[in-house]
Amino acid sequence: MKSFTVALFASLVFLGVGCGDSKGPSEPHASTAASAVPESFYLASVDGTPRSVKDVVANAKDGEQVLLTGRAGGNADVFVPGRAAFLIADLSLKDCYDMTDECKQPWDYCCEDPEALKTGTIAVELRNGERVLSSDVRGFHGLDHGHAVTIRGVVKRSAAGSIVLVAETLNVGPGPGN
Repeated sequence: MKSFTVALFASLVFLGVGCGDSKGPSEPHASTAASAVPESFYLASVDGTPRSVKDVVANAKDGEQVLLTGRAGGNADVFVPGRAAFLIADLSLKDCYDMTDECKQPWDYCCEDPEALKTGTIAVELRNGERVLSSDVRGFHGLDHGHAVTIRGVVKRSAAGSIVLVAETLNVGPGPGN
């Protein structure tokens, strides 16, 4: 399961993305059902200075505990259905929310250079032991496409170079336009 999730996110991040009318996730601000993720994953207040996604991707060591902040996004498929796993993008990356008429999925960051997405996004997993929780994380404290999120977790790097942040706790901030 662990290698499947890493492979899934690696393929999401490294596939080309683009604005368009592809068959994909539901609208970002459609009614989001509450998540069944346990409350023990909720970070009520952020103590410390979060690192950027880019910094963690470039510099964090395997097993290092980090606090980072970003936005839920970076691909058309941000959330993994039926799993507590999603992508976050660095705050410095340009999303496409100001292109509302042209971009059907502004959370995919199609306005951004694909190479920047490779170094500016990270997969996040909420786990019970070694297994990713079998619950949608979308909706946890309002988490949805484009929302800011601060996460305390442990970096896991594979021998092939993929990186996952195993979240211990997360705090959901405002969404696009807030």
